[in-house]
Amino acid sequence: WHASLGVAPSVTPLNLASFLLHSMSSILFLVFLNSSQPFLISQLGETKRQGSLSGTLVFSDELLSIILVLVWGSLADLVGTRPVAVAGYVFISIGLASFTLAAKPWPDLLWTRLVFAVGGSAVTAMLTGILNSYSASSREERVIEDRERAENEEATEETALLGDRPRVAAKATHGRLAAMAGLSTGVGALFAVFFLLRLPTWLASLHDRRSTEPDPADGHDEGVRKGTREAYWIVSLLALVVALVLASGLKMDRPGQKALITEAEQTAMDDEDAAQIAAINRATGREARRLRMKRRQAKRAAKANLLKSKIVSLARGMVHGFALVKEDRQLALAYLGGALARACTIATTVFIPLLVTRFYYNSGRCATLPTPDLPPSELKKACREAFTTASILSGVIQLLALLLAPAAGQLCDSFSPASSLLLGSSTGTVGFLAIAFGLPNDGDPRSTTAFLAAAGIGLCQISAIVSSLALCAQAKSRLSSATASSSNGGKAAAVARPGAIAGAYSFTGGISILVVSEVGGFLSDLRAGAPFFLFGGISALTML
Repeated sequence: WHASLGVAPSVTPLNLASFLLHSMSSILFLVFLNSSQPFLISQLGETKRQGSLSGTLVFSDELLSIILVLVWGSLADLVGTRPVAVAGYVFISIGLASFTLAAKPWPDLLWTRLVFAVGGSAVTAMLTGILNSYSASSREERVIEDRERAENEEATEETALLGDRPRVAAKATHGRLAAMAGLSTGVGALFAVFFLLRLPTWLASLHDRRSTEPDPADGHDEGVRKGTREAYWIVSLLALVVALVLASGLKMDRPGQKALITEAEQTAMDDEDAAQIAAINRATGREARRLRMKRRQAKRAAKANLLKSKIVSLARGMVHGFALVKEDRQLALAYLGGALARACTIATTVFIPLLVTRFYYNSGRCATLPTPDLPPSELKKACREAFTTASILSGVIQLLALLLAPAAGQLCDSFSPASSLLLGSSTGTVGFLAIAFGLPNDGDPRSTTAFLAAAGIGLCQISAIVSSLALCAQAKSRLSSATASSSNGGKAAAVARPGAIAGAYSFTGGISILVVSEVGGFLSDLRAGAPFFLFGGISALTML
């Protein structure tokens, strides 16, 4: 199974299962928080600015995460991906628990959201980082292929007469593993929607059945308040459980290095210290005191120099993922594919509901709509029909993305990740531009054209996710092989750092979210379908 998934021989089934758990959990807690956050804001007494305040919190989260993904990625190359992933879930747990302690919406929720962002950026970056670290190098893939052929091959008359068949170069197969990661994230989102988001309601109903006290004067049900707080505590504990499982299940990709000090550095420090102790033991009186003082100063200087070197290494690692583009041009395509995947997510969750709402508002089909810019949480109350239409269109995209994940992975392995990305970006370009140029019947989102466009966007989204992850893994594999060749006397090559690649990949995706959100919001004020020109342009650029 190592060869079919393109993973290193040292990866065990437990390591693989832990990676898939991480893939599922990396989106699970984010979906829960983003969906329940407006409800929590209302519980804290803010009923008029739920949408704007929630948007500000999400924007602040994304702004901090853009910088932190580079830090976490670089740190993963120093201490390993496992400690970073575990630390991420610990921060997520602290952040979720802190939400229950907020006394007022602002600024209390801002600080808790930023704590959550510290953990969320770590687990997001490590999704790509762990995939990269698990991927086998080209040499390892050939070794795996030879070993499995030797185990499964049976002696036949043909092989006896003709001898061994010519050896075919091993083909990188990272698409299936990337597809499994994409499928797991979809399962995580579904688990959050159908189970975790219902926890506050279930717990509130349980409290209501037990309580006989009247509702408080502020109009908020005490059972709902208790249920919301308890739901956040439960999800916070779930994040801790995930951290504990990953601490024992993920592969330690830097064996023997569990701290920032490498074995070689520690040995050098110990040797120098031993020499100084020997000199002190030989000396007497004032000379011995002088040497002891010199030893203390040397130890402080050594620690300071070591800390300085690690900070410099951390800073260089933050940009190393971008520098590797010079060594492997396909990394640029991987980063662009990641940006396209994030753009598709914003189109699905923000601008398609906005397009539907404006159609119902402008056409007069929903007279109860006070404004065409209602967020989905308020749209459900104001116009049930518009909310249903928006949910169906977004659901078509997400469902197709989930169902087509295995096919996207198979396409990556049968042909190439670039081919899969070409197909997905082509359908995405057609889908986005179909909406941008205007749907039939004055932009009716219920038309057949709208659903066909949604299908194209869904294929684009999953192709971009799977292909970009597979491209990152393949680039790391090629760079690792080139590094091994250079160490054996070949041409010098750049060091492959999975964490640096993961940080650059997540950074590009974060920038994409901010740009398309801001520019798309400006364009939507001009025309409802105008943001889809932007999405179509990004998709077309990826296609070219």
